[in-house]
Formats: sequence, C-alpha cells, structure tokens
Amino acid sequence: MRPKVLLVSPLHGAISGQNAVTQMVLDSPLSSWWEITHLEASTARRNADRARVSWGGLARLARLLWTLRRALKEFRPQAAWIPLARNRSGFLKFSLLAGLCFRHKVRVVGKVGGDNFDLFCAAQPHAVQDVIRAVLGRCAAVLVEGQCLTRQFTGIVPADRLRWAYLGIDAEAYPMPRRTRSARNILFVGYVTQAKGAVDLLAAMPIVSKSIPGARLVMLGEHVREERSLIHLHDRDAGWRAVKARGKNVEAPGILTGPAKRHAFAEADLFCLPSASEGFPVSVLEAMA
Repeated sequence: MRPKVLLVSPLHGAISGQNAVTQMVLDSPLSSWWEITHLEASTARRNADRARVSWGGLARLARLLWTLRRALKEFRPQAAWIPLARNRSGFLKFSLLAGLCFRHKVRVVGKVGGDNFDLFCAAQPHAVQDVIRAVLGRCAAVLVEGQCLTRQFTGIVPADRLRWAYLGIDAEAYPMPRRTRSARNILFVGYVTQAKGAVDLLAAMPIVSKSIPGARLVMLGEHVREERSLIHLHDRDAGWRAVKARGKNVEAPGILTGPAKRHAFAEADLFCLPSASEGFPVSVLEAMA
C-alpha cells in the first residue's frame, strides 16, 4: 500500500518557483511511489499581494483551512507537504496549516525554496523566534533544495530533521526553437526586483553596451511595485524605479510561459540572475536545458 501524501502547495494564482516545484512533484515518479493528493494553497492572486495582509487574502486563507480540514478527514494522509515562508504573514499561514495537520496527527514536511531563513528568524522579536522554533520543532522534517542550504536552520531545527533534495526538470520538454535574432542577448528570469538583482543588472547595462555594442537585455517576470523581501534591502521601490527608467536596449515584456518562454531562452546567449537570495532557481535549470 502506497503512503498517502497531501501536497498543500500552490499551483495556480501568483506565479512563483513554488508553482513550478508543485508541478514537478505531480509530474515526477513520486506519484508512482506515493498516493499524492494536491490541495491548492495559493491565497494571493498576484505576486504583489504575497506576504501582505488583506481582507480578501484572509477570506481565502479561511477557505483553505476549511478545505484542508476536510481533506485531512477524507484522505487521511500519513504526511503533508507544506511550503515554508520567510516572512511573518507567510510563516503564520504555514503555522496555521501545520497546526491543523498536527491536530489530526499528520506528519508535516516544511518545504523551503530559498535561503536566509536564519536572517528572517533573527530579525524577529524573541517571542516570535520562540514560536518559530516551536512550530518547526514539531515538523517531521524541513526540506531544502541543496545540502549547503541546511546551514540556514542551524540552531533553529535539529540537524537530524533537515533533508535536502535537488530540483530537476525534463530537458526534453525544452526543445530548442530556431533563433530569429542576432547574438548578444542577455536573459533575466524572475521577479524584476532589487532582491533578485534586477537593479544591479540594469545599472550594469550601460557599461555592457559600451563593451559589447548591440547587447540587449530581456527581463522576464512580474514587475513588483514594492519589494517583499527586505532582509537585504532598505529601499522598497528601487526595482520599480529602475525598470521604469530602463534604457532602449532593455526589454521587459512581463511574465511569459510555455512556448513563448522557451523561445526567450533559445534567443539568449547569456542567462544572468544576480540574486541576493536564492535556493535552487528553476530558471537556472531551464537555462541549462
């Protein structure tokens, strides 16, 4: 009999790396080893709404908790996979979802998609730090995307509960379309924010253009009005202002998916993601494919 696993993770709503990881799990051979049931966990319709409290978000969270309660009773899983956030509202959401699983005696695996959880924890009041340690201390495991990323939980999660698993994609799903542009194209994929390094990349483009005439930068991703991750940042609007002031050799078409996104990768000569905080970006795998 296959173990039952409840995948409480976003697949729709605001586009992020978590969506891609959810799809990877559903498409992977794990579905032949585990009996997986997916529960849509997105409570934000746009990336700009993530990590922010709103009445609409609270209503969607309440519906999610009710749906999770029903799923736990009907599906009776042995374990639940829940994304673990590095901001207060996101961690509160994780705590509520995990708490409901604890109440039904279901093991919880917290899935972390990035780095610097230790910096997030250290920036919180002592009472909040105690809550973080208490919640994570009840989890069966915390899963990160590489062995080096386990260090962010030193002193927060017992070492024997830390696990890592590298991401992977099907390279055959990324056929190389025919190029329609000349060379010298640079590609950036991610939130167009300071945290992802977009500001630094935009600032470097005038220098790049002098050294490589005709060089162009294509930035795929949502233009977030205010930064969500402030661990490294002090200017919430820097990314937005930099995109608005971009030069003529910079294209920012927004979010592309499917064939349009694969075509953008095929047109690129160089992929650049100078992010200040990453785990194992799916976009890097896509560029390699």
